[in-house]
Amino acid sequence: MDVLNRHEREMLRRIQSYLHKGGDSGGVSEQVGTVDVYFHPKARDSVMNCVTPHQGVAWVNRDDLEDGLVALERLGRTPRLIFLESLFPEAFQQQLHLSGLEYEAEQTVMVYEPLIGPAPAGETIFGRLPDDLPRDVEAHVAATWPQVELWLQVFYAAHYNSHAPAVEPEVVDALLDEIEDGHVLCVQASFQGTPLGVAQVALHDDSAEFEGVETLPLWHGMGLEVGMIMIAVRETQARDYPVIFTVQPPGEFKRLYHRLGFVSLSRVLIYKRPDVCRLRCNPS
Repeated sequence: MDVLNRHEREMLRRIQSYLHKGGDSGGVSEQVGTVDVYFHPKARDSVMNCVTPHQGVAWVNRDDLEDGLVALERLGRTPRLIFLESLFPEAFQQQLHLSGLEYEAEQTVMVYEPLIGPAPAGETIFGRLPDDLPRDVEAHVAATWPQVELWLQVFYAAHYNSHAPAVEPEVVDALLDEIEDGHVLCVQASFQGTPLGVAQVALHDDSAEFEGVETLPLWHGMGLEVGMIMIAVRETQARDYPVIFTVQPPGEFKRLYHRLGFVSLSRVLIYKRPDVCRLRCNPS
């Protein structure tokens, strides 16, 4: 990754605060020197059960890292370290290998940083949002009980590739509460008046995270995704969120995000302790 400027580093510092959602859904976290340990008693997602550098540190103490990994192992979780690559020098990853950790996976972090400047008449410049919604596409933010119920129906149908099921009233109430409390933004898109797509944005203290953009089967690429991203970006900007980002969109969406003004700024890197049994069976 290229060297970051001050603005880019500040954006990543803000994003770093929200990569681990365990504290928002029943998880716990504890600082151990230069690292934080995240643990969720029910969920086993890696971002909810991991060690991560403490906010603002430029290096991690080896003993702190070891203590955090041991704590996770004792809690029945895979000992993992997750961090934003661009916030640490290359030597940090070398130190991880020397400490016996191995690379496991990575995720791309994309932020909204559109191209600025005049556009030639009649041309759409890649690298920023178009001026208007695609033809026959309408998009809006779900804000009322009936709108949220319909949003959930379309979400279930798109996500599970099935017919829209009935939605329990308490599920609608819970999501509407999240919307009214300013924790989430739900966008719905229609093609020629038929609801066919949904998008969700998590609203943090000073950043907005695109968590998903989905359309019903056979309706991909009809402009629904463009319309939802347009409305979601404009709504978050109207709410004065300085950082808009997404983590690891699917391949086709990564190209779409690039076209609409998002840029790849860093990677979330995941390291883990090698499996003990595998090491014993394959000694070096």
